[in-house]
Amino acid sequence: MSSSIADWFSTYQESHQNPANQRMHFVCVPLIVFSIAGLLYVVPIPGLEKPWLNGCLMVISLSLLFYLKFSFKLFMAMGLYFFVNFYLLWAWHSARPDSLIPVCSIIFILSWIGQFIGHKWEGKKPSFFQDLFFLLIGPAWVLQKLLLKFRLSLV
Repeated sequence: MSSSIADWFSTYQESHQNPANQRMHFVCVPLIVFSIAGLLYVVPIPGLEKPWLNGCLMVISLSLLFYLKFSFKLFMAMGLYFFVNFYLLWAWHSARPDSLIPVCSIIFILSWIGQFIGHKWEGKKPSFFQDLFFLLIGPAWVLQKLLLKFRLSLV
């Protein structure tokens, strides 16, 4: 795969032509990201005593390095998106820590069911079957589609 984010988006778009599948992705991809972040939020980093220094923050940091490889603009946009998710998880975990795992698990399962329904409508396999990095491209692609509605772009 080329090193251009535009190329990654173009390849991802090939298996996301159906408008119903795209709508399903606009709902399910952010929910999957949120639910994975929520499940990782409760995973402590050994040796660190701060509850906000956790698996979620570690995975977010690694993901942001992936986005920075493409552009600073993509890095900043995804950083803001992840920050909002992390803040919501922090607030939720602070108020109701015992509910985070079961609710995020349900969101995760239902959102993946929605994704596979969308791909059934599309008639094509999910992109991540081709390359696991598409699991990181999907959230950026959804954000790109949203930004284009406001005449902004990550490319």
